[in-house]
Amino acid sequence: MEDRRGQKFCGKSQAWKTTVNIITAVFIVLFFGIWMITRIGYEPYHILTGSMEPTLSAGEIVLVDTNDKNVEVGDVAAFWIGENVVIHRIQKILPDGTYITKGDANITDDFNPVKEKEIIGTMVINLNAASWCWELLVSKNKYFMIVCLMGLNVVTELYATKNGEMESEDT
Repeated sequence: MEDRRGQKFCGKSQAWKTTVNIITAVFIVLFFGIWMITRIGYEPYHILTGSMEPTLSAGEIVLVDTNDKNVEVGDVAAFWIGENVVIHRIQKILPDGTYITKGDANITDDFNPVKEKEIIGTMVINLNAASWCWELLVSKNKYFMIVCLMGLNVVTELYATKNGEMESEDT
């Protein structure tokens, strides 16, 4: 196989280079896509327990619309309890404007009513299929991963160039 300059290169190194380029491109598109989503009022939240099973399982990631604080009975909402974010279903709206919530897997309602000012927003989508990717992108190591991917890209480019120069034919 020859490149556009007439140089031959190793098929394995070209396949590796293409694979790294595709992985890098996907990572960059996902990173900026998720960054844009968070800029328009959607926030990711990690489900820590099984209190919402079977609707939501521990380890899953959900997007919450922080612009939609007008919750209704049946909505899955994110709210503050102290310094913790809880994601449970709205069971009742009390006359004083507070909410009774409950995890789908729980037998009883949550102990304390949730005040309107504690509501973060409503869940809009479960990112179950993309949870591993989201975890990577929102982790503290995301910049390290970007640098590693860029470095891997440079190394594969250098390797492919070196192999192309070694196998070039004089015409």
